[in-house]
Amino acid sequence: MTEIDESATEPSHSQLGPEPQPPDGERKPPLPRFNLVAWLRDRYLSVDPRWLGLFRVCYGLILISELVNRWFVARLFYSNDGLLPNHFSLFRPMGDDLFSLYHVASSVNEVHVAFALTLLVFVLFTVGYKTRLFHVLSLICITSLHSRNLFNENGGSVVVNILGLWTLFLPLGSRFSVDAVLASLKTRSERSSAELNDRSWSLLNERARTLLLGGGHVRVFGVEDHLRLLALRMLRGGAWRAVWLCDLAVMVESTARFDWDSFLSGDARRSDWATAGLLLARDLLGADLRGAPAAVARRALPHWLARTVLREWSLARARPGSAASRPQRGPGAALRALRARWPNGVEATVGLGAPFNAMPRLPLQVAACVTRAARAGMPAGALMAAPPYLALR
Repeated sequence: MTEIDESATEPSHSQLGPEPQPPDGERKPPLPRFNLVAWLRDRYLSVDPRWLGLFRVCYGLILISELVNRWFVARLFYSNDGLLPNHFSLFRPMGDDLFSLYHVASSVNEVHVAFALTLLVFVLFTVGYKTRLFHVLSLICITSLHSRNLFNENGGSVVVNILGLWTLFLPLGSRFSVDAVLASLKTRSERSSAELNDRSWSLLNERARTLLLGGGHVRVFGVEDHLRLLALRMLRGGAWRAVWLCDLAVMVESTARFDWDSFLSGDARRSDWATAGLLLARDLLGADLRGAPAAVARRALPHWLARTVLREWSLARARPGSAASRPQRGPGAALRALRARWPNGVEATVGLGAPFNAMPRLPLQVAACVTRAARAGMPAGALMAAPPYLALR
């Protein structure tokens, strides 16, 4: 009987070929590496600004309720007609290092005026107007209210004072506040028909169209005026959204009889900007500018313009003032905020009224940034709204 060599009958690994790999859809992703620093930061050194805004509202309502409850007993506990006159409280204080603003109020009417001013401070803090300022004032007022007469105080008063002090350095006004609304309005670059103020109202009205909408007639801009406004709006915003350029391309190609003379009329600089917007649609999207004058058709845009627009599209970041942009805190927050709000070459050119030429854009960007900072008053408190170790996500 012959012996069978089992090793010879089994195919070798090289004969079988490489092991079959699972399909791409079933391939397991690699496990992420554990980062202790990121884990600690995300769980213990980060905070959702929406919760801070909600805390400010709740804390402000507590302050208001504290004041209202004491207002009913103002004569008995906070005036000279009650148990503890202000002169006796100053001469024989009920504790060490007591300080109260309400020692200046002697009569009941003076106490009412002081409480009314305190209520105004608490309300402004609750709605988030000048949040940091009125947070400080609210802390002074509530501690003064508690220190005026210790007969009314308990452990809850201590907790209220501690919360006011601990949250003093947190950005409580970054959400659900008047400050957040005002900051959003300042960063928006929305424009209106003022972009067309180089044309008379009678001319705009003459070229306007009437559309049927919801059973009624609505007057809208003419095609040329509308397209000019869209082009100027896109360039003033830095052309960071691709859909803006798509709107120009679709609108100019869908118009059967486009009046180039009407489009190019008006201020020469603005006409130059609007033309650059259409040429961008031609160069980047292949828009057909049929019937364009020879001066427009032969014009070549500076190389930096298309590169700037494509770079903005590739970044796909949230611009200042959008819903996705949030105030950042932590190490390097000032540099990150400056980088996020640094105007690109397109935005700086239109913002300063310069032409689109081959000259470097960096001087215009620096000038636009300085102008914007001067116009906003450079609120340093916005960059120092949180301790350096606190990050918002």
